Parts: sequence; C-alpha cells; structure tokens
Amino acid sequence: MQTLTQSLASVTASGYCTGCIRVPAGDRRKADLEAETEQRRDWLVAHRGHAAAFPENTLTALRSALELGAAWLEFDIQLSADRIPVLCHDASLQRTAGIRTAPWDNTWHELSAIAVAETARFGDRFDGVCMPSLAQAVELLLQWPDRAAFVEIKRQSVERFGCDAVVDAMAAVLAPLGERAVPISFDPVCVERYRELHGGRIGWVLPRWGERIRHRAEKLGAQFLFCNKTRVGRGAQLWSGPWEWAIYEIEDPAEVQTWRSRGARLFETMRVREMAGAKPT
Repeated sequence: MQTLTQSLASVTASGYCTGCIRVPAGDRRKADLEAETEQRRDWLVAHRGHAAAFPENTLTALRSALELGAAWLEFDIQLSADRIPVLCHDASLQRTAGIRTAPWDNTWHELSAIAVAETARFGDRFDGVCMPSLAQAVELLLQWPDRAAFVEIKRQSVERFGCDAVVDAMAAVLAPLGERAVPISFDPVCVERYRELHGGRIGWVLPRWGERIRHRAEKLGAQFLFCNKTRVGRGAQLWSGPWEWAIYEIEDPAEVQTWRSRGARLFETMRVREMAGAKPT
C-alpha cells in the first residue's frame, strides 16, 4: 500500500506527476475548434470524466471525454486541509490511491503528489496520474470554450468545513467559466446557498424518487435535476418543470432513446467512448 511519504518521494525523484502537469494554454487553431464543435454531443455528460477507461476525476479522464465529444464534464469536489478544492469523490483515498487518509487531512501540496491511479482497475498503467485541483480542471475547460461542467459539492467536505466555506472556495475558482460551470449536489441547501451567494444555475442530485422529493424540487427551482436510473419509479414519466433532466449510470446507447422518451435530455455515463456513438432524436 502506498504511503503519502512514498508518493511525495516518487514525485521528487521523477520531477513530475502526469496528472498534475500544467496544461499549456496556447492558441488553439480556429479549424480545430470548429471541428470539435461539430463533434460535440450536447446530451452527453462524462461521469467523473471518461472514467471507464481512465482513473476517475483526473485530467486524463476529463481530457479524453472532451476529445470524444462530451458537451459536459461531471466531477466531484472535496477540500484539502488548506481549503483548496480538489477533484475527489470519496472521503478516503484508499480506493483510488491505496492510502488510508482523507483529502481534508492533507494540504494541496501533499495531495498534488498522490497518484490516484486506481491500481485495482488498471494495474500500473496510470502510475503517474495524480489528483488535480479544481483550478487545473478549469484551466483545461478554458481551452474548450463550447464545453461545460457539472461540479458536484461532496457532502463530506460540507460537514467538515461548513457549506459557505466550500461554496466560496469553489466559486472563486469557477468564476472564469461563468455560466459554463454549474454546481450540483445531493444537498439542496448547499446549492441553494451557492445560488444565493454567487448566482448562476444550479443542479440537484435526487436522493430518491417520490412526491416529497418532487415538491422539494419545485421549491428549489434548480435548472437541472439529476437522478440515478435505478431510482426512477418503474414506467414513471419524469416530472415536467423549469428544469432539464439528467439521468446517470447510463451504459448502453439503447438506453438513451428510452430515457429521452420519458423526458430526459442529458445522459451521464462513465462509458464515454461507447455512448458517444448514440444518436438520440
């Protein structure tokens, strides 16, 4: 099992960490941007990036999803000990990095040296891919002006630091993206607070299905509602309202048509390459 000390030592010795390398800004050719806009799938949301083929929530996974035409990225945010927003789903780094530590128990300097290579899935294929900061993800997205991101506020960091601290830290970094960055969360109070403090669109990830949840959604007035496909009532039509529906854990292109007929517009998947070939009508 990798230790934090070993992670820092390996980066010091090698001089770099692939997932943490600064993405060169550069000027992208107009022809390239036009070609990328042509291939953009407006309905496709990349769940933690192209996470079926690359370690989740890494720049490698995000970049692959963009190259495959995903109009939206979705990734998760926790705070480091020094309150830097980082891309991380779990409350522990055990699953992705093999280290039993929480993101908020380490500074950004320490986290930036940790390889989140998901060796249980990929072996040593991605040994150099490290945890990125939200700022690095924003820098990547700034190179793709026709793409956007759903940025999930994880409840563990909210419980640790408080809602306002997490919201303010995120908003400061997301500002350059403007309306292209949409905070989402299972916690409706937190995204409501984000909108109150910083404006913009928000999304709510539904914890379950039912009339009480529907009434809460109507009260919240989020622009996007997310729901796991397994939580929607059998045969139920998605509620109509001022929101757009995003259904996640989609794995088969055939599911896109089915869910579109029930009212969904966005489809979230880790299997970006396979789903990019779907042709919803």
